Amino acid sequence: MFLSQIKLVRKRPSSLFLFRVAFLVLYGNVGIVYPFFALYLKDIGLTYHQISILQAMFGLVVILFQQYWGYLADMVFTKKQILIVTTFLACGVFYSISLTTSFWMILVLYFFYRTIRTPRGQVLTSLLLMDRMGEANFALVRAYGSLGFIITNILTGMAAESLGLRCIFPFYIGISLLFVLAMYPIKAREERPAKRHSFWDVQKFFLKNPVIRLFLVLVFFYQAFHSLATLFISFVIKDLGGSTVTVSILYSFAALIEIFVFFYTDRLIAKFGELPLIFVAILAQVVRWVLVYNVRFLSTFLFIQALHPITFGIFYCCAVSFMNKYAGRHYKASAQTMFGFVYFGLAGMLGNLVGGQIVEILGLRTLYLFAALGACIAMAILFKLKKEMRKIQAGMDGAPRAQFSPGHDTS
Repeated sequence: MFLSQIKLVRKRPSSLFLFRVAFLVLYGNVGIVYPFFALYLKDIGLTYHQISILQAMFGLVVILFQQYWGYLADMVFTKKQILIVTTFLACGVFYSISLTTSFWMILVLYFFYRTIRTPRGQVLTSLLLMDRMGEANFALVRAYGSLGFIITNILTGMAAESLGLRCIFPFYIGISLLFVLAMYPIKAREERPAKRHSFWDVQKFFLKNPVIRLFLVLVFFYQAFHSLATLFISFVIKDLGGSTVTVSILYSFAALIEIFVFFYTDRLIAKFGELPLIFVAILAQVVRWVLVYNVRFLSTFLFIQALHPITFGIFYCCAVSFMNKYAGRHYKASAQTMFGFVYFGLAGMLGNLVGGQIVEILGLRTLYLFAALGACIAMAILFKLKKEMRKIQAGMDGAPRAQFSPGHDTS
């Protein structure tokens, strides 16, 4: 069945082939940084708390700039221009981090790096969703991102054992240049409204919708400790006696299963809808973090990491699809950056700051109890969201239906 999916992909138009290459290389870049950059920072003397502050910096940058990037991509520049320019700039700033061991200097450089780097995932996704075939096959194309992550993650782990963790910096530059080469042939038709809307008009387009507001609150609690908890799994593995290669193998194992999940997620969304699948993802999230809290043997991480494609892959694809339904014709990038604003920004920053304090005061494992609690709160909000959607569909709130319907665009 999996082979038949690959054959199906080969029959897609060439635009999807180019997007597959772009996602492969973009997330190959992530496989170099994650989780090896955190391990590098620990090697040069930074504390868990300092590392969590750097992780929170990513969230702060998303809060400050993510929606502006989305607006620029929708209304001012082309998405392709933003992707290529930010990639070149990110290379230079990231490499400069390797030239210092001062926490404060790294903090400043990392702020600039994340400011430049932050829009690439969401802008590339919005560019894909503007393609007719891309909108129907997002998860299928996104699977190649997981493949790229696996390849670079394993190779980086092996290289780091012999060359040291500093090797991530030249590797990052090399993969980034490959991403630029992959972007050049992509030709996407980008629609713009006849009249350029103001930044705040675009934000109000989403935030006036009660369904979107509730959904973003759900995303916040689901993700609040997710990114830090996933990253700090590498430290739990190390504490149990695992090596850098063990870390890369376990992270790559999760990404490998993620590929299979991505190949079928579009079909699952079409059959069941986004919210039932999000329900499954939240359940898996609770189970996963409780297991990490109690883990005693490295072999248990095979099951723990096997849940990652559900807690990340299915949830992420469902969230992207849900937001895209409410994006209208002209706000594809803004819809994804709005999701990223909460997922990577608010939740990432607050979760990392609070999570870092939890680790320092209560211990590393306690973080996973708080992460499980956040998922339980997200489950309660999911039920509230379903109730709100039924209420709107029944017209009980007295609001015009078109105002809150997926895809409605007043422009």
